[in-house]
Amino acid sequence: NALIHPWTKYPVRGVIWYQGCANAGDPRYFNRMRNMILDWRTRWHDGKMPFYQVQLASMGDAQINRKEDENCWQTLPPAEVPEFALTREIQEEVAKNTGTGIVTALDAGEQWNIHPLNKKAPGHRLARIVAHDVYGCNIACRGPEFDHFEVLDDGAVKVFFNYAENGLLTSDGKAPGAFSLRGEDGKLHWAKAKIVGNAVEVRADSVKHPSEVRYAFVSYRGDINLMNREGLPALPFRSNKPKYL
Repeated sequence: NALIHPWTKYPVRGVIWYQGCANAGDPRYFNRMRNMILDWRTRWHDGKMPFYQVQLASMGDAQINRKEDENCWQTLPPAEVPEFALTREIQEEVAKNTGTGIVTALDAGEQWNIHPLNKKAPGHRLARIVAHDVYGCNIACRGPEFDHFEVLDDGAVKVFFNYAENGLLTSDGKAPGAFSLRGEDGKLHWAKAKIVGNAVEVRADSVKHPSEVRYAFVSYRGDINLMNREGLPALPFRSNKPKYL
């Protein structure tokens, strides 16, 4: 209160917010962040005050005992609910619930640095979304967001996205990485993926009847590369996320 209350005397055009590491893995973060946004809007007498979050960058917190191995992420099995992944999901849900916005820094992270040096990427993405939403510029400003999936006859999963009308590509020209499927054994399995127009087909030899698909729902991986034709990265997701409200 001592830090924020004095500023409520001044007009504010909007807020950009880059925080969440200290709350990683805490499901209470949803209500805390949501309530703070609603409270600030009340105190500034602006029920639609723009508020834009930066989704947490990737960070190999779970592999800290293997710090000398830069490729250790390649041998790790999928984790059920990584702390950073949960917080990123919460950040996206807060944005949807409050009618605010989010940009991701997931692809700009460093495996062993919780404060990655690449601040230009999220800064550029914030500038685009604010220019579009607040100042009315006609520019693309959102990366692909998971919409739904279909299970195909051969056991593959076809994933459909919003904000991918012009098609998808990858930042490194390789096949999309960081996808996983849940098999009939109840476990998550890393999967192979390929782009098909504005969708992605995902399959794993060990999964014949998938029930769930995920993309980049991890603390860190080095193959997070999916983006739309406008060069904006896809948000991470899990298809079975819980209801937050």
